[in-house]
Amino acid sequence: MTTALTALDADITVLPPYNPHLKGGIENLNRCVERMLFTALPGHTQATQGVRVWT
Repeated sequence: MTTALTALDADITVLPPYNPHLKGGIENLNRCVERMLFTALPGHTQATQGVRVWT
């Protein structure tokens, strides 16, 4: 991963694990995927109330 990011001239910042408050963008992306994509899949059991699923 480091080689690919270096080739893309990306800034590599290693953050400590288990600190979601330091990774707000990633945590928000994960939350959006969970709410919008996974809930539409058959067999998904952890549905969030009040979330509209587009069909």
